[in-house]
Parts: sequence; C-alpha cells; structure tokens
Amino acid sequence: MTLFREMARRRRVRRTRIDLAGLTADQLRDIGLTQREADAEVRRSLFLVTDRTVLPK
Repeated sequence: MTLFREMARRRRVRRTRIDLAGLTADQLRDIGLTQREADAEVRRSLFLVTDRTVLPK
C-alpha cells in the first residue's frame, strides 16, 4: 500500500469514528450497535475527544 493510500484510509477511518460519535442511541440501534460498542470504536482513535457532546456531527 502506498503512503498516499494509507493516509487516505486513515482519514476515512477517523471521519467514520467522528460520525459514529455523533450518533444518537436510536441511530446506533438502527445500524446494530450499542452505545458501548460505539464508544469503544471511537476510543480507538488516539486524537479524538471521547466526550460525545463535544464532537462535531
């Protein structure tokens, strides 16, 4: 994998985690995730704030 592709992949993953952090409990349920699972995934990103009220949608 080239450096460019790896950087693009990491940006997509980060954006997905930011979006995931902004979902409500109902939205998480719609996609088959619990709050605990979503929070665990968001915490995997080193530089994201894990307080769900602070993250942009």
